[in-house]
Amino acid sequence: MITKVRVKDFKSHKESCLEFSRGCNLLLGISGSGKSSVLDAICFGLFGTTPSLAQRKIKLDDLIRNKPQEQRKAEIEVEFEYKGAKYSVRRIIEKGKGTTYSEIRKDGKLIEAPSTQKVSEIVEDLLKIDFDLFSKAIYTEQDRIDLFLTIPKAQRMKKIDEMLKIERFEEIRKVASSFSRRFEEKLRQRLQDISRIDIEGLKDRENLLKREITNIEKSLDENEVKIGELEKILKTREERFAELKKLKTEIDKLKIDLERVVSKMDLMKKEMERIEEGNLEEEREKLKKVEEELEKEVKRKKEWQEEILKLRLKKKDLEGKVRELEEIEEMLKKREKVKELEQIEREEMEVRERLVKIGLKREELHGIIESLERHEEASCPVCG
Repeated sequence: MITKVRVKDFKSHKESCLEFSRGCNLLLGISGSGKSSVLDAICFGLFGTTPSLAQRKIKLDDLIRNKPQEQRKAEIEVEFEYKGAKYSVRRIIEKGKGTTYSEIRKDGKLIEAPSTQKVSEIVEDLLKIDFDLFSKAIYTEQDRIDLFLTIPKAQRMKKIDEMLKIERFEEIRKVASSFSRRFEEKLRQRLQDISRIDIEGLKDRENLLKREITNIEKSLDENEVKIGELEKILKTREERFAELKKLKTEIDKLKIDLERVVSKMDLMKKEMERIEEGNLEEEREKLKKVEEELEKEVKRKKEWQEEILKLRLKKKDLEGKVRELEEIEEMLKKREKVKELEQIEREEMEVRERLVKIGLKREELHGIIESLERHEEASCPVCG
């Protein structure tokens, strides 16, 4: 129930306050005294607009009093009771700025401010009615009260439906009816499809698939375990492969050292040839000793060559093992059987033994190289 309306500089009112009581309340006055303005104030106070504003017959600035002096703002406040609580809605209009402030209070406590839209939404939620229905069913503009008496009956019912928003239910009914027909047709087709299905065959197929799924799940569990083991082995193989690559690098270094030794031996041979061109009679004894040393060096050179040949063979063997390791890696990716893993283990032991032998050979080669370097650094047996 609306209990009070207070307006200031609103339309023709400079400042008015009207209090209402239960039952019927009449507004009496001559034409132009501001009776309709009070109803517009109630509508604007509750919903922030009026039918004339909604239809763009007037502007918001037209609600501000302009006689006898033009005012800059207007204020509207509406108080009402709802479910035992007292509410008040206040709005301020400023010329050229629109509605600059709106608030709603419940029992004197502020609920919302200053958003005009939010205040209107709270009022609509409280009263369970929006501006459209209010302006058609509750509040009628001046000179439009006889609208339903003058329009034809068919249009009158349509207007009532639009006013109460009943036409939406008719649209919903049509959509629901169409959906129901489509659903019934699809249901009928599904029932026909189901009647043609071999239920027993499907059950047998279902049981077979369940057994297959169980077997597959069991196989997957076993494969997961194997994959874990293979991943560990693969990691070990990768570490071994890195060691082999490192060993290959060391062998290449030894090969370079060997070539350097051979080059030094060639230089020594040239030196011997130079000595032979001198006085052989005086240097015969020394030459004999040099020849003996040279024969020893040649013999060592042959031994080196044989060792290099062996190393090359070892290198080829290592390269073969590297390829085998790569094949092992590929084989691990394909998750071969456990027997293949055992074969890999045996090959791994063979590679490990070969690596040990290569290590021993490498140490032996290092010893020979150091001996040759010491021999090179020693004084020539001929020239001293």
